[in-house]
Parts: sequence; C-alpha cells; structure tokens
Amino acid sequence: PVQIAMSFKMLDTYREVLLRKEYPEALVEEEISALVDMMKFGPAGFDPHIVLGGSPNPALKDLEDGGVLATAYAAHAGILITDNLKDFAGQDAETHRTSRVQAPDGKTRELYCVIRARPDGRELVIVHSADFISWIDRKFKISPEAIRQAFAVIPQP
Repeated sequence: PVQIAMSFKMLDTYREVLLRKEYPEALVEEEISALVDMMKFGPAGFDPHIVLGGSPNPALKDLEDGGVLATAYAAHAGILITDNLKDFAGQDAETHRTSRVQAPDGKTRELYCVIRARPDGRELVIVHSADFISWIDRKFKISPEAIRQAFAVIPQP
C-alpha cells in the first residue's frame, strides 16, 4: 500500500506553481482537493501535515526542501519520491548510483538514490520517480538494505 503524505505548505507551493503557470484557478483547486482526498483515503488516512517551526528542520541547501524532509519525517515515511535528488544529498546522507536514463531531448542523466536517517532511528529512501517505477515493475524490494546490496555507494567529496 502507498500513502501520500504532504504538508499544507507543500500544497500551497504546488498551488502557487500551477497558478504561476496560468492553469485555471478552478482546475488548480480541483487538483489540490484530489491530492487531499488521496491522502485521506490512503491506508493510513492522513490529512495534510502541519509542520511547525519547532519541528525538526533538516539543514538542506533549499529551505523548502527542508520542509519536505520534515514532512516525510513527521509522516514516518519510508520513501520520498522526487526529481530533485541533489538537494537531498549531502554529507549526512548516503548516496547510491542507481541507473542512467535518457530524456526526450536525447541527454542522459545519471540517477542515484539517497538514504537518510530519520529522527526516530529508521531510514528514509529518497528516489527518483523513474527508478521508483522501474523498481516496482521489477518487484525490487525498496529498502535501505536492498539498495546497499544492489547499488554502489557514491563517495562523498
């Protein structure tokens, strides 16, 4: 089972991006409402999370990504799916080279995943959507242990 977990701040940011790209406001509000409904009707039945200033605020390059990470921690997430891997990597994270993908423009991109320790002692896997879909199709068990066995570590600079 998959449970979507988002914060009110994440939903607000998504709304702002869609409106800036000039999507009709009614359509944007339907999209936001659909995301909230998917959270509510998921296996854990989440409402959007409130991440307050006193909660863990992981030090990332991008403050907004720190809020995303704090939301994942608050939801006790095991997996975070994002295209923005570089902002979640760092000296306090373990990085593993996973695959190479080709974009529609012909450029290739090296993908990797990031493993971070959560405040509760468990680990969070941060993965690109292309790898996530591929792993689900291959029935690859997505866990820190399986990733460590299957993929090479990228040394930290």
